[in-house]
Amino acid sequence: MIGIGFGTIWFLIGLQSLPPYLCYGAVVCVGLAALAIGARVWRRPSTRPAGRVDRALVAWSIAGEVGVGALGVVWGSLTAHGEAILPIIALAVGLHFLPLAKAFHKPVLVVTGLAMSAIALASFGFAEPARLAVLGFGAGLTLWATAIIDA
Repeated sequence: MIGIGFGTIWFLIGLQSLPPYLCYGAVVCVGLAALAIGARVWRRPSTRPAGRVDRALVAWSIAGEVGVGALGVVWGSLTAHGEAILPIIALAVGLHFLPLAKAFHKPVLVVTGLAMSAIALASFGFAEPARLAVLGFGAGLTLWATAIIDA
């Protein structure tokens, strides 16, 4: 369910790239899709592995994600490179999935992390509003797909 929520946030970032007259309908569609995916995932039986979760690795992963994201915000703000803030945050999110894959014994999270990181890096090659579209829709689809596959 966490992936659906954060995927929806990334989709909303991507929607900023659309003209206003399309954005309202798209917001409704994204919201309905998130609810439908959430209902489907919620009803599925759990596929959690029997192994223990490495809590230290989870804590390290989250701390690293927040730290790198915060540094990206500070750097982007101080150097007048505000356009780089969201891609840096997306890169931090992608990289934090790599240790989570080991902590939760979920190899699919490696694919999620690599995909998110690739999308973040690719988005640097685009100007606004295309950067928001690549980043938001790419990250949103990645997180929703992970939620569906790994529910």
